[in-house]
Amino acid sequence: MQRILEKCSIAGLLLIPFVPFVVTGSMFFPFITGKAFVFRGIVGIVVALWCALMVYDTSYIPRKNPILFAVLGFFGIVALADIFGVHFVRSMWSNFERMEGLVTFVYLCAFFVVSSTILTRTNMWKAFWNTSIVASCMVGVYALFQVAGSIAISQGGARVDATLGNSIYLAVYMLFHIFVTLWFLYQNRLSRARSVVYALAILIQFIALFYTGTRGTMLGLFAGLGLTALLIAWRGKEHPRLRRLSLGFIVVVLVLVGGFVIVRKSSFVQGNEMLQRFANVSFVDGTVQSRLVLWSGIAKDGFLERPVLGWGQDNFIVVFGKYYDPRMYQQEPWFDRAHSVFFDWLISAGVLGLLSYLSLFGVTVFLLWRPTTDLSIPERALFTGLLAGYFVHNIFVFDNLISYIFFFLFIGFVESFSFAYQRNGIQEKSIREGALIQDVFLRKGTAVLGAGVVLFLVYTTTVPHIVASQSLIKGLIAIGNGEDPAVAFPLFERALQDPVGRDETRLQLSRVAFTVAQSSASEDSKQKYLARAYAEAQKAVQEDPLNTRPKYFLATFEARLGNFDAAIRLFEELLAINPDRQMFLSEYGTILQLKGEGMRARDVFQTLVRLAPTDQGYAVRYIVSLFNLKNPSDALLFARETFGTTTEKLISEEYYRGKVTSYNDAVESIGFQVTRGELLKNKNTDEYISKMNELTSAHRTAEAVQLLDDAIRVDVTIARNAQVIREALQKGNEVSMSATTTH
Repeated sequence: MQRILEKCSIAGLLLIPFVPFVVTGSMFFPFITGKAFVFRGIVGIVVALWCALMVYDTSYIPRKNPILFAVLGFFGIVALADIFGVHFVRSMWSNFERMEGLVTFVYLCAFFVVSSTILTRTNMWKAFWNTSIVASCMVGVYALFQVAGSIAISQGGARVDATLGNSIYLAVYMLFHIFVTLWFLYQNRLSRARSVVYALAILIQFIALFYTGTRGTMLGLFAGLGLTALLIAWRGKEHPRLRRLSLGFIVVVLVLVGGFVIVRKSSFVQGNEMLQRFANVSFVDGTVQSRLVLWSGIAKDGFLERPVLGWGQDNFIVVFGKYYDPRMYQQEPWFDRAHSVFFDWLISAGVLGLLSYLSLFGVTVFLLWRPTTDLSIPERALFTGLLAGYFVHNIFVFDNLISYIFFFLFIGFVESFSFAYQRNGIQEKSIREGALIQDVFLRKGTAVLGAGVVLFLVYTTTVPHIVASQSLIKGLIAIGNGEDPAVAFPLFERALQDPVGRDETRLQLSRVAFTVAQSSASEDSKQKYLARAYAEAQKAVQEDPLNTRPKYFLATFEARLGNFDAAIRLFEELLAINPDRQMFLSEYGTILQLKGEGMRARDVFQTLVRLAPTDQGYAVRYIVSLFNLKNPSDALLFARETFGTTTEKLISEEYYRGKVTSYNDAVESIGFQVTRGELLKNKNTDEYISKMNELTSAHRTAEAVQLLDDAIRVDVTIARNAQVIREALQKGNEVSMSATTTH
């Protein structure tokens, strides 16, 4: 029985390297949810087997060691932070987009214990890592097909993401495997065939990492390799050849980095999208600027308010809403992470959480360099470099399930070298201590009971959430396909019962409700959807009062229902928290304008223009507010100062022709004239074609044709093909970027 349990538990652990392949199109966030549920299922089964193994053989009971205490201490502090945080339900379950929370961390803790115990006890670490290297190469080849254009990149753009759905997630996954593969290359350095195989694996992994375009991870890779080389050069006296190679590597890297800096503005570098990303890093870069604002302002203020245990996991969105900085207006509207693991833990679990997280690195480095650890100097240096590379990577991004899995695997792996379970392939007899329970019947009963309890817990933390995720997807598909909304309604209700997907379901339901309201569905269905969406929006505000996001969505929902007074009251509450938040001001001013309070609306839009002087949309709204107050002279003066005389003339013609009627029509019409003015000024053919296609897709054919007439005066190529293009636009077809053919 024991041998069967051992083989089954090892087989389960050997499935973990293939978790990154899981993509579930039938569930919301298919690159995230499926991986999390499969991971939970595998861990649950292995834990159940491990419980039985401990009953049969006490050598499977974890041994006391510094890393185990550090891990348990870290998870203990995270649990306390979640319990005493500002929203325990969210901290407990997280959501479909992240799939973290306390539940996932319980699984990670259990995974660390069982993987480090079983793989060490059975001497299966090398088999596990070799399996994982094979899996990483398969993922890497998938990424290479994306580079070649044979497979689409799920997140769009040129940065590959393979089966992980996010280039950053793929990058850190490859970072771990590059170092682990380097270790095998060192271990097999005397075998030419094996060395070639591992070198080829490293090449695939590195190319995949490079094409993720993740600058923080590339910096982490070279920082880790550089530290490895320095440590070998310093401490590797017994390895003179490797020492010389390390010194040579350091020189080569310095020369390459210096050379790259020198040629970073060359056409070759700037013509390659990946090289351009690495070459154009600066403190004025938009991404860098947003990180600095998040860390130096929002995260810092949030930490100072709750410094000891923080806000609980998944509550950075509350901090972001409370301490929003207007400089973030060009970024995504709702940040739920600080985009730095260290600041994330300061917010999630306070200084205690951050220190306990850092202790995982500290204790692992201590064990690596302890004299009794069964590793050579090059191996210690390489594993220290891995930790350093991961540490640098974490400065700039947040963790995810896959990176957590391999981090805890790695520190468990390091732990295995600190204890003499295996020496030169000979197992010490002292670790086998016999069965925990001597009576055979009682032993089997205890094993079955323990496994049953574990599997029940796994069921309750996976199956209901899978059903909810699938229900949400089915409901959205049904509405999107024009099916009877009455059939889809129970699917949304089922998804709303799940704490993991409730927030996402509420958001999607609020959008669907207005789609149904504008459809040919029965009045009963329309009222049912609107009433349920409205009730859920109100519940979200009541359940999460510190979070500005639910209140914002309720305010916009009220406005769409025509409840302007309620919407204005909610936006005034939001602006009392964030008086300079552009998104709130824009909606607030629009609602004031629709309600007929033109003077107040003008003042709001004037404030918006001051806060975001480069935003074309806000400028248009300010111009419209001036026109609505019968003040065309000020409106046209502002248009000339902001956009130039050409745009001022276009806006003037639009207004005085009397084409502008309602507020929304005015924003759309004058916004189009601003676009025309910008295009006439830039005289860029590609911009014209792109905008014409955009208008055609929005069924604004007349405006697309008007842009064509403008473009004819700018580009003779378009003039030659004007009739063909005009016919294509009138039929609702897009035109090619060359402006010479249609498709």
